[in-house]
Amino acid sequence: LRAEKYAEAESTISTLEIGKLTPFERSRVEQVRFNIAYQEKHYVEAREHLQKAIDAGGLRPDETERARYQIAQVLLAEQKWQQGAGALEDWFSTAVNPNPSAYYLLAVAYYQSGDYAHALPAVRRAVTESEQPPESWLVLLVSLDLRRSDFADAIQLLQQLLTIAPDNKKYWMQLSSAYGQIDDYRDALAIMQIAYNAGFLGEDAELRRFADLLVLNCLPGRGAQVLETAIDRKTVHPDDQVYAKLADSWIAAGEIDKALPPLQRAARLAAT
Repeated sequence: LRAEKYAEAESTISTLEIGKLTPFERSRVEQVRFNIAYQEKHYVEAREHLQKAIDAGGLRPDETERARYQIAQVLLAEQKWQQGAGALEDWFSTAVNPNPSAYYLLAVAYYQSGDYAHALPAVRRAVTESEQPPESWLVLLVSLDLRRSDFADAIQLLQQLLTIAPDNKKYWMQLSSAYGQIDDYRDALAIMQIAYNAGFLGEDAELRRFADLLVLNCLPGRGAQVLETAIDRKTVHPDDQVYAKLADSWIAAGEIDKALPPLQRAARLAAT
C-alpha cells in the first residue's frame, strides 16, 4: 500500500482465509481493501469494504464512527450529494464532538444538491466553531448570504476574506456591490476606488460602474475622467451609451464645453 502497488497488495491480502479470521482481523482486512479501492477510485467498492469492516464487529467504537464518516466522504467523492448529506446526518446523530470540517462537508453536500436552506446553518456553524476558517468556508457562507440577500453579514465576511486574499478582485467587487445593495454608496465607492488604485478594474462593466458611483457621490468630474481614461486605453467599448454617460458626467460637473464632443460621438453611433 505505501509503495502504491495496489494490485500486489490485493493479491497478498486475498491469500487470507476470511472464514478463519477473528472479527478484529476481518475488519482489518476490509480496511486494507477499502484503502486499495479508494486509491484506485473504485468508490462503490470502497464503501462496500467500509461497511463490511463495520459489520465484522472488530472495530472499536471510535473506529466505527470514523468508518461511517469515511462512507459519507466517499459518497461525496462520487458526487452523490443527497446520499452523502444523509450519511453525514446519520453520523452526526451519534458523533461525539464533531469537528468544524464535518459541518463544512455537510454544507457542501447540501449546497451541491441545491438545498441552500440546510447548507447555511451547517457552514455557519463550521465557520463559527473554527478559530481560523479557511477561505473556501467563508466563500461558501458569503455565497449563501448573498443568495438570501443578507448583505450585512456578507459585508463582514467579505472584509474578512480581503484580509486573507487582498489580491482577489472578485472579493472587492462583491464587497462594493453588497454596500450598494444596502444603499451605502459612499463605502461602495470607497471599495471601488481602492480596487481601481490597485489596478484591479480592467473590465468594461466595472469601469462604468465605478464612474456611476463617482457621479452618485457628487464627483461627476472624476467620473468623467475615469471614462475618458478608459476610452483612451480601450478598456471600455466606445459605444453611444458610454459617450452619453461621459457627456452627462461633464454636464453634472458644469463642464458644458467638454460635454459637446462626446454627445456628438454618441449621436453618430446611436441607432436612432
